[in-house]
Amino acid sequence: TALMPPHPDMPSDEQRQLQDRHDQLAAEDDAASHYLPSLIHPAMCQHISSEECELSDQRARYHADRSLQLMESTGQINVLVLLIKFQDHEDRDLPTKTEIDTLLNGEGKDNELTPTGSVKEWLRGNSY
Repeated sequence: TALMPPHPDMPSDEQRQLQDRHDQLAAEDDAASHYLPSLIHPAMCQHISSEECELSDQRARYHADRSLQLMESTGQINVLVLLIKFQDHEDRDLPTKTEIDTLLNGEGKDNELTPTGSVKEWLRGNSY
């Protein structure tokens, strides 16, 4: 891409330097447009070089993969559940251990305790 013709008062060395810088920036823009990131948003690469864009995308991929590795599990997972009875609930009865187990781990629906399913079923249905 060519710049405007040189100003008559501008020495040719300055014009060449401007043209070289313009060409360098254009080449960087072309290089940045060649790499299409897969995890980060393309707008994040708009003002950085292709190499920096690719590196940022690789970092994001590493962290995503690492998160998945940390989430993998085998066996039984035990979760701590704290049951709290607030002061303004003095007239309410505490649920029994069986009712709490049904609420958290039950299979199927219990019209009284879990009309929409247990916490376990909800997590299973909303996890991937």
